[in-house]
Amino acid sequence: ALAAAIGVAVIVRSLLRPPKPDEHDETEAGDQAAPNGWGILNWRSFGALLSVTSIDTVVQTGILVFVAFLMLSKGLPLAVATGATVILLAGGVFGKAGCGFLADRLGARQAFIVVQVLTAVGLVAIVTAPNWLALFALLPLGAVAQGSTSITYGFAANLIHPRKMARGYALLYSTGTLASVAGPLVFGWVADTWGIGNAVYFMALIVLGSIPPMLILRIETGEPEASR
Repeated sequence: ALAAAIGVAVIVRSLLRPPKPDEHDETEAGDQAAPNGWGILNWRSFGALLSVTSIDTVVQTGILVFVAFLMLSKGLPLAVATGATVILLAGGVFGKAGCGFLADRLGARQAFIVVQVLTAVGLVAIVTAPNWLALFALLPLGAVAQGSTSITYGFAANLIHPRKMARGYALLYSTGTLASVAGPLVFGWVADTWGIGNAVYFMALIVLGSIPPMLILRIETGEPEASR
């Protein structure tokens, strides 16, 4: 009983003991460091990043949805044409690693511009090339079209306050999701109106539209802007 009483006394004392001054100060400093709002360091640059990722996602989803229809229009068998989507995705697996390596060698901005230009060239190529050659071109096209996200999403960490990463990335991914919904609708309307080939040409034009926002995107460090 005596041992139990001593144990209870020790536990109660430890619970009632005030925190150490240095720990308390560090907690208060951490709470003060957390900014209000979204924690975006520069809304202009972050808005440019949203534009880049949205355009990129629009084209990515558009290619995945309509590439099988393009292959069918070129006379390929149904079983082969439906496999075109798988080929694109397989290329994307290698492309994400390859685009990351390219960004390390050239810099993220320059690598993204190169990748987008190659994507536009690849889209034109699968329309103009003969049927089986167009099918083989899907693997490198998937590498650049699907791999570009490994470059774009790397910018976000430098534009969001460290204590607001979850909220900043939520905004980024939500915008991309909305773009992935809008892309097939727009390209589907173009395909129904002017043909599937022209819809793919339109994708090639749209993907080049992601380059100007990338040029004005700049990395920020420091505190969030006043307008959060």
